[in-house]
Amino acid sequence: MLQKLIHVSYLFFFVCTYLGFSLMIGGHFMPETLLPYIFLILLWGLIPLWKDAMQKLYHKQNIPIFFICFLFTSAFYFLQLCLRENGWFYLFKTIIKCGFIGFSSGILILIFKKKIKYLTRLSLCHYVSSACILIYFYLCGESNLISAFPFILLLLLFLNSTNPPNNTSFQKVTLCIASVIFALFQLAGDLPDYKEDGLLPLLTLIIFLTGMIAWYNIFKITFTLLFKFIDNVIIHTAMQKKITTSAHLSFVTLSLLILTRIPFYCNWFPGLISKDTLEQIREFIGEVPPSNHQPWLHTLFIGFFLKLGELFHLNYQLSIAMFSMFSLVSTALILFVVLNYYKKRLTTTSWLIIAFLYIFDPIHCIYTLNVGKDSAFAYAAVCFSFVLAKVYHEYSYEKRIGITNLFLLVLTGTLFSLLRSNGLYAFIFTIPFLLYYLRKNIKPIAGALCLTGILIFLFKGVVLPHSNVAEPDFVESLSMPLQQISYTVKNDGNLSDEDYTFMNNIIDVDTLGEVYDPHISDWTKNLVREEGDPDYLENHKIEFIQTYLSIGIKNPYCYLIAFFNQSKGYWHHKMSNYIYFDGVHRFALPLGLKRSPLLPESISTLFDKLMNSFINLWHLIWSLDLNTYVLLSLLTYAVIKKRCYIHFIPILGVFLTLVIATPVNDEFRYAYAIYLALPFLFADTLCQNGK
Repeated sequence: MLQKLIHVSYLFFFVCTYLGFSLMIGGHFMPETLLPYIFLILLWGLIPLWKDAMQKLYHKQNIPIFFICFLFTSAFYFLQLCLRENGWFYLFKTIIKCGFIGFSSGILILIFKKKIKYLTRLSLCHYVSSACILIYFYLCGESNLISAFPFILLLLLFLNSTNPPNNTSFQKVTLCIASVIFALFQLAGDLPDYKEDGLLPLLTLIIFLTGMIAWYNIFKITFTLLFKFIDNVIIHTAMQKKITTSAHLSFVTLSLLILTRIPFYCNWFPGLISKDTLEQIREFIGEVPPSNHQPWLHTLFIGFFLKLGELFHLNYQLSIAMFSMFSLVSTALILFVVLNYYKKRLTTTSWLIIAFLYIFDPIHCIYTLNVGKDSAFAYAAVCFSFVLAKVYHEYSYEKRIGITNLFLLVLTGTLFSLLRSNGLYAFIFTIPFLLYYLRKNIKPIAGALCLTGILIFLFKGVVLPHSNVAEPDFVESLSMPLQQISYTVKNDGNLSDEDYTFMNNIIDVDTLGEVYDPHISDWTKNLVREEGDPDYLENHKIEFIQTYLSIGIKNPYCYLIAFFNQSKGYWHHKMSNYIYFDGVHRFALPLGLKRSPLLPESISTLFDKLMNSFINLWHLIWSLDLNTYVLLSLLTYAVIKKRCYIHFIPILGVFLTLVIATPVNDEFRYAYAIYLALPFLFADTLCQNGK
């Protein structure tokens, strides 16, 4: 009876506290902030303490303390809300909120009471950390102090009374570095808002310093509990019996990967064609000069199906439909190979979760129909990372690298480097890590990397010039510098006469500040192309870099704010993001390309509504920054446990190059490679239990 009471009461407490906390943050669910997710992890860590507190309540101990805290907190919070909200509906909502926070705080105080003895043994560091958490949440506007009471109390509880794990110095340093990075992510994204709101520099400094200490401790506690959960629950489960391998299961997996995508293919026939994709089609058919602005290798893929359609006397609509079907089948095969590989290494439950994410996630289903480069690049990135993991695992067991693995390494590395401009830089970023991990058998790896480099050089240095394909102009690579200079001009930054004169030779400096948009760099780049002198810029690259650095040295804060504005959609927790799945761009109509669903109109309309509803739900539970946080959390875990993390490096390279040079600060398609790779990276983390 007692055990059932404990389980039911914790479930009630979990639901009430989590829902109540989410509601109290802003009156509705706001998972675009990280707090509900961190709160979720803290609640899991509370289970042992909860059981002890409930046992005492069951035996009629500490009941007065619980009810006094419950009544006091509920009354105080009720009074606070009544001063802000009017009407019967708001009164009902207020009573519900009061019940949530009263029950939560009552139990938490009860648990905290047991640990009160630790307060007498705290160091000054603990007191300062606790004070910073309280001050930060009061000042920063995340939520008011009363609303965040259960969250803050949980943080103080774990900060002050949880015995730290017996980590080595290396593990402690790694955990501290990860906590600092995550804390900077939270605070750096808010700095532009503080500047726009006109906060006094002193107040901004206080918020930043207290927030740094607060978020550092929040993430350190969260990492400790999260990694404990992975070790005690996930990895422990993964050491149990593995899933039974069979041809029947493989057939079902591949069939589901294809069949779940067929309805999307029928509804968005002939595929998703954006403005960039339309540009590639026009380049191949000769309407506009060819350019490597959109990867020419991918343009050739599209062109192959256009030529194939021409061979069979098909129009562009059916040719693109063939490309979409090829993309559907090929991406399904890639995911099937990944799932089949880990089927032998995971438990039934773990494998089914990973398979479910890849098979039934509508985001993956819709992006298989994306004719543009982003989907192709994402799958190339996953293939390259998967091959790296496969090479390392097989080398660890067999002490050799097979010719098949070397061939796959060359193939996937080449595709990864050529299917998007930042892929090459991410590939170069991966090379030293790969050579280090396989240093005992470096000759075949070095040979494969050299062959990959030769293929890339031949394509970019021979094939493109021979085909009269122009490289993107220099302006295209200046998204971040132009945004930083524009922001400096807009805010009347300090430009010397020499800097001003040089920039005026490129573009009227004053107009740069007028077109500045913190979310997208296209306006500044197009301004230079259309009203400036891009040829002068092309011929004075060194002078431009010197001027850029000179302005930055005089205006470091402006550069920093502009950098945060331009990139924070991929690492800050309060940003929305855009997912494109509208169909065929309207400018494609002259080519005979238009969305023509194969489903009845009523079913197609219903399908669109369901997809829009799913996207709205997806925005409530996921965001681009969570891609980054999950990626870096898994990487931190792998580093702390001294496990293989070579397969993380290409995806990390995609993130870093995206942050440095992104043209848009919050568009999902640019980070789709990270989202697609997460289940695979998680699966590899699970299968590395021990050795």
